Amino acid sequence: MVNELHAGLTRTTSLQKGGHLGHDYAVDFGITGLTTDPKVVGFPRIQVSGLETLGDSNSTPIQFVVNNYDISNTLTWIKGAHTLRVGGEIIRTQFFQPTNTDFRGTFNFKGKWTNSPTADFLLGLLDTSTRRIGSAWNYIFETNYGAFVQDDYKIHPNLTLNLGVRYDILQPPTEKYGQIASYNPAIGKIILGSARTIPNLQATLASAGLTGLVAVASDYGLPASLVYGNYDNLAPRIGLAWRPFGDNRTVVRTGYGVFYNGNRLNPVRTDLTGGFPFSASQTFTKTSNPAALTLANAFPDALAKVQGVNSTNGYEVNAPSQYLQSWNFTVERELGGGVGIEAGYTGSKGTHLGRKYNIDQSLPQPGNPKPIPAFSDVEYYGFGSNSSYNAGTVSILKRFDHGLFFRANYTYGKSIDTASGLNYAGAGG
Repeated sequence: MVNELHAGLTRTTSLQKGGHLGHDYAVDFGITGLTTDPKVVGFPRIQVSGLETLGDSNSTPIQFVVNNYDISNTLTWIKGAHTLRVGGEIIRTQFFQPTNTDFRGTFNFKGKWTNSPTADFLLGLLDTSTRRIGSAWNYIFETNYGAFVQDDYKIHPNLTLNLGVRYDILQPPTEKYGQIASYNPAIGKIILGSARTIPNLQATLASAGLTGLVAVASDYGLPASLVYGNYDNLAPRIGLAWRPFGDNRTVVRTGYGVFYNGNRLNPVRTDLTGGFPFSASQTFTKTSNPAALTLANAFPDALAKVQGVNSTNGYEVNAPSQYLQSWNFTVERELGGGVGIEAGYTGSKGTHLGRKYNIDQSLPQPGNPKPIPAFSDVEYYGFGSNSSYNAGTVSILKRFDHGLFFRANYTYGKSIDTASGLNYAGAGG
């Protein structure tokens, strides 16, 4: 009887920053209304039409930290013809990546006032200016639990049976400060995890024309994650190894298993956390008065327009867990002279796979009405997609002297699915 206890921390960090971060050049230039966060301040982005852009990228600094805490325990008990394993695992993931886009502002000069972009710039006469206000911290937490039992049962000297089952609890991700939002089709509103980081929620919504279209999770009894977890993820596994002729020259192996998995956290971060109304991207456009929009007065309240509020994102509230069924069958035969051959079949089927798509598409009716007229676009994560893979493989193996081993194989397979990536990052969706 052997017990193994493992605990570990994997930490990944990354920081991409421009050459001017840490010094508030906006103060030097007399530009007000921008961030004062010492981690983000730097050179504003100034675009003079026809000339090279001044300033660092408006998305820097790009920084993230991922912590994975993992603790697992496995008890192995060998007794007679049985090798029994019982164990469990807890994985805690922390994903920190603030969205720092445009907090230092972007200023455009196009020569609309003097017919010379350079002259407009020297006079400080803007065509447009943009900035992000608020906060977009994105502290995402996720915890997964798993437990299993497995028995390798040597029924006969030439037959071994593997039987096992695993149980997984895959908790949905949450945001530390409640800065997560998701459109809920059943309620017909954007639901926020919390509004505690928004000083005046109703005024912010009114300025964006979203009065009555946004609510907080606690108003509808929803959890902080805005979606519910699953507690029925039972995954059986069975395998078999058989020497049909009683010798060591021919072996037949087969197996079947179910495997559950969660999602990548980055699509959750980019689409559901840190956006409006927690932070807002504002655009200011010139009027007929050249003094209304200048570098000295780049963000007048009267000209402010909030971007991105006409489109939103959502996540299925009672999403089933994604899982894969996998099976295989292999025959191995030793031919003599250190040569062997394998012939095998492998198959799998993915179920409840995630796919992002627009649920606010025009209906095929007169006038092309939209099912959600309050928004122009609702990108939604649904979990009704599937995948299928089947393949046959033939391998030839040759063992030489002095430890040299050679293997050549040919695989013919077919993969077909209705979703290749959760956020359709690949071409073709």
